[in-house]
Amino acid sequence: MDYWISHNNVQQGPYSLQQLRSMWQQGQLNGTSYYYDNIRVEWLLVRSLLESAKGLFTVEEAFVRLGQNRLKGCLSIFNREEVMHLYVENGFVIYATSKKEQGEFALARALALEQANYEWFEDAKAPAMNLRKNIAEYAAKHSMGRDIPSTGPAARKLNTVAIAKAFVGRTENKPSFNYILVSEEPPIVTLRLPKMNNVVGREDTCDVVVNERQVSRKHCLLEVWEQHVKVKDLDSSNGTFVNGLVVQDGFLKVGDELGLGTYKMILQKEQKKAPSMG
Repeated sequence: MDYWISHNNVQQGPYSLQQLRSMWQQGQLNGTSYYYDNIRVEWLLVRSLLESAKGLFTVEEAFVRLGQNRLKGCLSIFNREEVMHLYVENGFVIYATSKKEQGEFALARALALEQANYEWFEDAKAPAMNLRKNIAEYAAKHSMGRDIPSTGPAARKLNTVAIAKAFVGRTENKPSFNYILVSEEPPIVTLRLPKMNNVVGREDTCDVVVNERQVSRKHCLLEVWEQHVKVKDLDSSNGTFVNGLVVQDGFLKVGDELGLGTYKMILQKEQKKAPSMG
């Protein structure tokens, strides 16, 4: 997530959370610096943001905790260059994928990704199964999370309350930019995703109307997140594809290809203007 800040009545940004931490440590921000909160739609103290962010899990901690519970979903690990998707069920990674790698290679690369962040997509269904790795065993083998308790009351608190707070808190943020879909072939068509949840299809009542024969009346649902767009096929006739792979549930990042049948579009973004202080 990117943040707009106001310091000495001057608006600046967008900045990442890591950049804000660095600016705070260097004295460029102080107790009178504010950031814009897209959930509350107001300006709040940067100090409160940085203090609350101390409790967020690292990628490694989030991964290890998924081996200590029975959650089902997708852990998306990403930095500015790439994104990896680890589908998890009952303490196992059952599908790992990226644009370049699959299976165990994708899993290893995801956990070694530098300057990485993550998002958790509850109940996301794996498009297939390309491995079955016990997370607890994998973490032990690679000496991960040795300081994270796995039994007793402290562990139960970390595995339920803390992980839910960290994951769920990330799902509500409105992006600081607009997502758009641009057709690959002429005539070039640009479609904006106007809502947080967008039905895409041929019907005029859809949020995003694509008037192509191979597109179903209600083809798929696009759910807008800060770092990704979640894709859900709505029982379309010709299928929904992400980078050529047919999906029931999947994820798009900027530069990825969305296929509605044979009609292909690329996900891009355009920046919004900074909100004004009242």
